[in-house]
Order: sequence, then structure tokens, then C-alpha cells
Amino acid sequence: MTTPRVRFLYPVSLLANIGLAAVLVFLLVARHSAARHPRHQPAQSPAPAHAPSRPLWPELSPATLDALRAHDPAAEREALTLAGFPSAQIRKHIASQVRKDYEKRIAALHPYDPQAWWQQPPWKPENYLEGDARDQARRLKKEMREQIARALGPLGADPNLFRKSELAAIPEAKRQAVANLEADYGDLLEDLETDMRDFALPGDAEQRALLQSERRRELAALLTPEELRDYDRANTTTALFIHAGAARIAATAEEFNRIYELSRPYYEETLRPGAIFDDKKARERLKEKRDGMIELLGDERYRLFAREENYDYKGLVQLATRLNLPAGTADRVYELREQLAAACARIDQDTALDRDRKRAALARAADDLRAQAKTLLGNEAGQAWLDSDSAYWVNNVAKGDILTCDPVTGEIDDVKRKYR
Repeated sequence: MTTPRVRFLYPVSLLANIGLAAVLVFLLVARHSAARHPRHQPAQSPAPAHAPSRPLWPELSPATLDALRAHDPAAEREALTLAGFPSAQIRKHIASQVRKDYEKRIAALHPYDPQAWWQQPPWKPENYLEGDARDQARRLKKEMREQIARALGPLGADPNLFRKSELAAIPEAKRQAVANLEADYGDLLEDLETDMRDFALPGDAEQRALLQSERRRELAALLTPEELRDYDRANTTTALFIHAGAARIAATAEEFNRIYELSRPYYEETLRPGAIFDDKKARERLKEKRDGMIELLGDERYRLFAREENYDYKGLVQLATRLNLPAGTADRVYELREQLAAACARIDQDTALDRDRKRAALARAADDLRAQAKTLLGNEAGQAWLDSDSAYWVNNVAKGDILTCDPVTGEIDDVKRKYR
């Protein structure tokens, strides 16, 4: 198993190699230039023929070589891609190089002595600029985003569509325009918030509302009503909660829209400011959501979907991933609760057992679960999971409580105090 130190050093080493490769790519440019204009050399005997070996350098087009000489990030990306480096690391490297260049140019706009660190603003130096210097910093930030977008596309250094799902929700041809629009309005709103940081004026709220209104108007001009609806949905808290489940069951666009409508009332009720999670209305919303989802997806697909909304299950997935355990380990550990609930039902309904024997049988069932958890997760991690809040019900059953689970999802339904 990879140790934490090795896991830490690997990405650092990989990024260092990419940096070295970038230098070597430019040496490659020099090599190609020398090949175009060779110096006079004495004649040599022809080398003996042999089978061609795999080239050590990627073959680059003349246009790419010219772009590399001009320090073009897109050309560097192409060269590093041909050299075989991972796409995600190349994106981070390119974006980092561009940002460093522009950060130096923005820092040069400040009147502070660059050697006097104590004079430097502690956070976002551009927020402390005024007048023409602030406008110039904003233009440089926009220029930086455009350069990154030309090299890497509208998603920039992070191509993960799940994390930037609002852009993924619209046609690819419109993503860059929307990304540019959002960045421009983001700069304007950030400037307004910066101006308000010490003293807000009566007109500031109106100015903020005007900027938001103009942003919506321009978005509506760029997108169709259906695209704008999907864009808005993808950026909501409800979408954040249901994305993983939709991916788990490979939901279609139509199913996702229906899942969204079924889930929205519940999340809006439970996540509103001041909401009490276990109040009557929240329970009603949850039941409506559950019943509607079962009707839409069926028992088995909803069972898988619901796991991705469950914090206990997500914690098990993270633990299994961290320990590099076999696929499906998190599901097997999660399903132990249903196994224990079934044992609780058998023991509770066994008329041949008196109260003390039922309590002893429940304790043995809890011990069986503990042993299985340690077998699946390992002794140390298994004990850590058993000691966590996610497994509180195991100790309760060991003391004589009865565990019940939802028959479809397997989620904890109740832990009833009965044979203590």
C-alpha cells in the first residue's frame, strides 16, 4: 500500500518532471532550429542501417515550433501532451505558469517597495489599488483568463465538468462566452464589494442589484430558455446534492430534471435559514421525495441513488479509497446495518427467548457485525469506523436496542430502546 509520504511526493515529483520537460521542449525547439540551419561539418561515413527506434522527442509541426519559440501556452500544452504527461498535470502547469506571469505584472502596479514585505497588502493586492491602476489590474486579469482559455478551453485548469457543472449544462459552443461573461461581472461585483468593505453607501445595494440584473439579461441573450434553466439548476444546492446519485444510476437528462423537481422542495425546506431538520414539514417533504423517486426509478435504482445522498455511506467511500480497498468495500460495510436489522427482527420476534436471552443474542449479533467490519476494513480502520458517530447504532444494539432500516434504501429508520 502506498504510504502517505509516497502519495505526497508523487504529485510533487510529477510536477517537477513537467517543469523539466517544459525546459527540454524548448531545447527541442533549439535542436529543430539547428537542424534547419546546420553549420559546416566535415564529411562522415554513412551510419549503418538499423531498425528505427522509438523517438525520444515528440515530433512537432513547424507551426507548433514557431509558437513554442514565442512562448505560447497552447503550443507548450501540445508538446507536453505528445511527450505523454497526464492531462490534469499539464493543465495545472500551464495555468500556473500563466498566472505567475500576470501576478508579477499586477504586483508591479503597486507603489510598495517589493523588498519591503511588511508594506505588502495581506490579501488580494489588486483590491488595494485605486483609479487607473485598478482598471489596469482588471484588464490584466481578463487578459490572463483569456490566455488560459485559449490554451486550455473555458474550464481552464480544471476540466472536471462535475465541479463546473453549470458550464457543462450548456452547449460547448457557448461555454467560453458564458465563462467570459461571468468572469467580467464577477470582477465588477468584486470591485463593488471591495469598495463596500469599510463603509457601505445607500446606493451600493442598488448598484449590486443592477449588476445582477444586467448579468441575467446578457445570459438570457446568450442562452435559450431551456439552456438558461439548465444552467441555473446546475448551480443550485439541490443539484449539488443529487449529482452523485444521478451519476451512480446513469440518469438521463429527462430523469435528472424529474429528480430535481422531486428533490427541490425537500432541500429548500431543510436548508432554509433557521430550518429544523427533524420537524414535521421536513419529514413530510422527505416522504414525498422518497415515494416519488421510487415511482420514477424503481426500488433498486433508488436504493443506489439514495446511498450517494447519505453522509455515512460517503464517509465509507472516502475511507475505502484512502486505504485502497477493493471496489465495493464501502457498499458491503454499509449493508451490514441491514444484516443487523434483520437479526434484530428475528430476535425480537423469537417467543422462545426471554428478555435476558434476547439482550444477550443482540449483543452477539453486534459482535458479529464488529468482526465483519474489521475483516472488510482492517482492524485499525474497522475499529475507527465502529467508534465513529456513523456506527453509533452498533453499540445501541449491543445494549439491547432494536435497529430497523428502510426496506428500500437500507438507511437507519429507528433505534428503539427495548431490552436494556
